[in-house]
Amino acid sequence: MDSILKTMETIFSYVLNFALGFVAFIALLFIFAILFGKRVIKKWEFEANFYNDKGKEIGEFDIEMKKYAKEEGDFSLEAKLRLKHADLLMGRVVQVFLDDVLVMEGTVEKEGKIWLKNEHLKSDINDPHEGQICRVLCSSVELFSEKLIKD
Repeated sequence: MDSILKTMETIFSYVLNFALGFVAFIALLFIFAILFGKRVIKKWEFEANFYNDKGKEIGEFDIEMKKYAKEEGDFSLEAKLRLKHADLLMGRVVQVFLDDVLVMEGTVEKEGKIWLKNEHLKSDINDPHEGQICRVLCSSVELFSEKLIKD
């Protein structure tokens, strides 16, 4: 009976030590994130989500103006379009408009998917606002049209 109790105590002490070590590790990661992490200051951030016929999200246009708190410099624009659609065929040109201003343009490189980033920007967007219409065209055919919302 004593050996069973000693075994149970040993197992319990291992589990307790593991749990305390794990909590200490998470606390240490949290402290490092606070001390050495980059804090982001956002001037504004908007998105437009695109859905298929069944209501499933198949794409998103994100745009934000941000800078890092510890670094000197101005705010920088970051824009991304992620989209999956059957009409995205290799070599087709995809354009993103905010109202009537061309924001991004790129060529489909992978059948059915496109991922546009800052290198595809065609114009600076200094002050977008909620409710602006984001339109996505593929070879001059409008695929989606959604309003910008705050993210």
